[in-house]
Amino acid sequence: MIDSVQTLEDFREAMLVSVRTNSRPSQVRLQFSARTGRTLYIEASGVLAFRVGNLGLRNLVARVVMPSGTPAQAMTITNNMKWMSAIEPATQRLSDPLIELATQRVLYGDLRMVVVEPLLGAQACVLCEHVRIATETNSDPP
Repeated sequence: MIDSVQTLEDFREAMLVSVRTNSRPSQVRLQFSARTGRTLYIEASGVLAFRVGNLGLRNLVARVVMPSGTPAQAMTITNNMKWMSAIEPATQRLSDPLIELATQRVLYGDLRMVVVEPLLGAQACVLCEHVRIATETNSDPP
């Protein structure tokens, strides 16, 4: 779980340097290099949906957001769900009722969503059951 909103501020202008996935159990680990020189991680487990787009050599983060239970964030959640499911083949896409259900589960706190918004390069979104923010000092080495 997130310790504080300040933790998310640490990701501003960080570089996304690594994406690691594991299908059993379903996990995603995003590694960042912060402006301060610290290594930061977003670790997601119980992953239900995940997408990274425009991954390149330089992936500068504008911000990391975790939409929560405020109704004003429903559109953000829905738009990111549509982006994650907009992949080929079309049979992989989520239906509107499933997107609405996932949106409601995030709003109610049953699921978590993490959105990495880019300044340059990669954009990422994860829909999962649990999220952990870690640093190199309190996380297992990569």
